[in-house]
This record gives sequence, structure tokens and C-alpha cells, in this order.
Amino acid sequence: MSRVHDQTVLLRGCKMTHKPSGLATGCGEGILPHLSGRGMKRSGPAIKIMVFEALGFLVVILAIWLDEAFHLPHYIFGEPLVPFLAREALWESAFVAVLGLAVMLATWRGSKRIAQLESLLPICMICKKIRKPNTDPEIDESWQTVERYIHERTGSDFSHGLCPACALREYGVTVGPRQEGSE
Repeated sequence: MSRVHDQTVLLRGCKMTHKPSGLATGCGEGILPHLSGRGMKRSGPAIKIMVFEALGFLVVILAIWLDEAFHLPHYIFGEPLVPFLAREALWESAFVAVLGLAVMLATWRGSKRIAQLESLLPICMICKKIRKPNTDPEIDESWQTVERYIHERTGSDFSHGLCPACALREYGVTVGPRQEGSE
């Protein structure tokens, strides 16, 4: 009878735990985005979107003040003239500004979540092979060893060793510091 345990991985100072239920828990940062070929900075597009959103809301606030100052409905639709109401324009502007900040906050959070999801590496829970981005998981050629995946993206080479837990499990020997007087 085999037993499935939680898998905990520490990458870039972020502890990610993969539960047997298929749920992953951990910090909000992406996992090794520099290995996926997308680059470390993911905030560029989000900043551009937020700038356009801010400009849009500023245009709406400007339209509120232009309407109040020049009585645009009177000239466009023939509505009766109303006196200049600075307090009304101020309240409307404050409402639009708060709404704009809420929209920009939602955009920022959404872009962080998208960046996090895009930076996850699909890895086989048994053999630890990584699936190449944008490939069919059903095809064996879509999967490659961790060493090959990292080498192709960073140029890093690997040397292999044997940790004490695996030495004991696989070979039944204990590895550790040499004792004095032992060969």
C-alpha cells in the first residue's frame, strides 16, 4: 500500500506545498518565471493598463466639471439652465475617483494573479519531468527532465549527488560526516 504525502518545494524563498488533493498552497509570487522564458518583471503590462484606466477616469471627472461649468445638457438637449453647483461636481468627482481606485486595485490584483498562474511549471508528481510550455500533456515528447528544462533556459549544468534520506531508502546505507578512525 503506497502513501501519498504533501510535496513541499522552496523556490526563490517561497514555500509552495502541493497537497494530494491537487491543491497548491503557498505565497503569491510566481515560481521561477526566469526559467519559463517570460522574464522576471511581470508588472509592465499591468502598469500600462492602470495608466489608461486612470486617464479614462480623469476624463470622466473632467466631463463632470465641464458639464457643471458650461451646462452642456442645456446646449445639447435644450434642458433648462441650472446654476453652477460646485458641491455636486465635487461629490460626483469623489465618487468617480473612488470607483477608479477600486477598478485599478482590481486590475492590479488580477494581473498579479495572472502572472502567478502563468509562471507555474507543470511537473509530473512521479518522475518530476516538466511539461514544455504550450504543448500537449498527452504526448511523451512534451515532457523533459528538470535538468534539461533548466539547462535550455539558463545554460546551467548539473552535478548529481545523493542525499542521506535517499541513500538510506535506496541502498540501505547511512551517509554523513566521516567518523575518526573509520575507513
